[in-house]
Amino acid sequence: MRRAAKILIAGATFLVVAAPLPAQQSERVLRASLPASPNQLDATAARKAIEKANGEWMHAFRSGDSGAMARIYTSDASLFPPNDEQILEGPDDIVGYMEQQRGNGLNPPSLRTSDVTIMGNIAYEVGTYDFTFAGSNGNADSGKYFAIWKAQGDGTWRYHVGIWTSAHDATLAN
Repeated sequence: MRRAAKILIAGATFLVVAAPLPAQQSERVLRASLPASPNQLDATAARKAIEKANGEWMHAFRSGDSGAMARIYTSDASLFPPNDEQILEGPDDIVGYMEQQRGNGLNPPSLRTSDVTIMGNIAYEVGTYDFTFAGSNGNADSGKYFAIWKAQGDGTWRYHVGIWTSAHDATLAN
């Protein structure tokens, strides 16, 4: 997929996902507007596989295993960090960014998947995250994330496009 198309898909989807809805109403509105999945077992299996891959990523991040971290991503994966004009493309760029953050004291984030929707060989994951920086006197962040995963021929799911947004006002950091 071309870079411009990925940006449009990620941006448009982020706007839909991040639209402000009251917390209690949000789930009802989203679930009421989605048709029932024709194959619930596939959606359940995809969610389990994605949550497992997230756990493997966190383990690889914690242990500094860049090879294992890179295997989570598709070869043409893209990542859109918050408050940053940088777009990371490909596992090498993404892993390099994560290693730099780890070197800066980033502890592995806590990820909580809220929902996974599949459409063919694509899955959309929505969730929340929390993380802290070691020795940072409580410097922490939390927010929402959106990820696009691609099913592989061997039945695994790989992270394809991701974006996250902080729940904290970026101007407060200045």
